[in-house]
Amino acid sequence: MSPAWLDGSLEDLCEIEYGTRIVKSQTEGSTFPVLGGGGETFRADEFNRQDRMVISRFAMSKRCVRFVHGKFFLNDSGLTVATRDPSILLQEFVDAQLLARGGEIYRLGQGMAQINLDVKRFKLMKISYPDSLDEQRRIAAILDKAHEVLSKRKAALETLETLSQAIFIEMFGDPATNPMGWPLIEIGELTSSGTESLNPIHASQELFELYSIPAFDAGGPIETIGSDIGSTKQLLQSGDVLLSKIVPHIRRAWVVGKKIGLRKVGSSEWIVFRGSECHPEFIRQLITSDSFHNLFMRTVSGVGGSLLRARPSLVAKILVPLPPFKLQQEFGDSITSVSRQSLILQNQRKDLTQLFDSLQKKAFRGAL
Repeated sequence: MSPAWLDGSLEDLCEIEYGTRIVKSQTEGSTFPVLGGGGETFRADEFNRQDRMVISRFAMSKRCVRFVHGKFFLNDSGLTVATRDPSILLQEFVDAQLLARGGEIYRLGQGMAQINLDVKRFKLMKISYPDSLDEQRRIAAILDKAHEVLSKRKAALETLETLSQAIFIEMFGDPATNPMGWPLIEIGELTSSGTESLNPIHASQELFELYSIPAFDAGGPIETIGSDIGSTKQLLQSGDVLLSKIVPHIRRAWVVGKKIGLRKVGSSEWIVFRGSECHPEFIRQLITSDSFHNLFMRTVSGVGGSLLRARPSLVAKILVPLPPFKLQQEFGDSITSVSRQSLILQNQRKDLTQLFDSLQKKAFRGAL
């Protein structure tokens, strides 16, 4: 017989554990990362969490729910959730459900200048769970395994990216110091000044290849008809290089693919690089390098979180080295096998992301 499903509010079933305020100027340490709603801010010699699912409280982004491995210090910008009674509701089941409902939790945020979690509404979230601990354990284990496979694909992609960056530095040197003395240009000379725009509503039944920020995070562009796109987009060309200007601390850079037969469109959140004097892979590696990223972050405005934006007019003035095009081509050829493997992994990650999303939806309505 299938287990019965019960439900209750998050507040009734779980304890909300807030992080602890900590000030960098009053803390000297090097052992444990201090985390809040985002990444590491500094280090401390004490920790207050270990292997926990963390929810952002302040300056929320769409990635406001994440699992943090190991020991860390959680500051007051984040919180964790603990089951009140593990004989009724397992912690791993709570964690799995919170991760699956990250989008819903993000929508509980409020504020204009900065999105902060509405904790009162968060506490009222309904948690559904089977009355069988074995069933909770089974569901959590399936989702954990799927998430592990997805994480491994992401780690493999990051390893390939590190290899490509190492080849880039070996061939061209660090863009910050330009040890090989390449001519310097403002990167704005490589941005596309003639990008056309398109309102997909005027081609409602046409199938497009869409390059959006969510599609990048999911692992690849999506094919969708104009009526499902909605807002006006930029018309892109194969070989264009895209750099995200939103949430700029996350390095999102993309080369538009060569697939034939579909028009390619992208959101207005991309800065588009296009030029006959530069190889697409050279540009992509350049704009994801540490030295360029440091300069890129100086162009950012906004109060924090998902509201941060790089200002294209300032980005355009960043000076970058420009090696001969022939050498750029040699670089592109040298990482061809890396790029092919990366594309395979991106497609696998995209498929796995869709499968994981499907499993999450089924899991918490008793259909897994």
